[in-house]
Amino acid sequence: PAPPRFLPEFDNVLLGHADRTRIIPAALKGLNGVGNQTYGSVLVDGLFAAVWRLDTARDAPAVVTVQEVRPLTAAEREAVTGEARDLMAAMTPATEYDVRFGAFVDLGR
Repeated sequence: PAPPRFLPEFDNVLLGHADRTRIIPAALKGLNGVGNQTYGSVLVDGLFAAVWRLDTARDAPAVVTVQEVRPLTAAEREAVTGEARDLMAAMTPATEYDVRFGAFVDLGR
């Protein structure tokens, strides 16, 4: 099993290959972006499982919102939360972090 990974928008792993089925299952094709806009993607065990965004505000905790494109197990959510906290520690000067999960809303379909 591969650990969860947060990929930024326009990451080459997802955009640099004509055939992305080794990372994005056919049932989830097209959910990592709308038109020419892509979302940050979360890989769980090497496969696309969620989209993410980071919100920061002055004097407030940094928040990573993870929207599941397929249901995550409790163990997967725990692993994603740990990776999200590491991401926030590297990307923001914030000292407080919050990770929120929600269902994916596909605005492009």
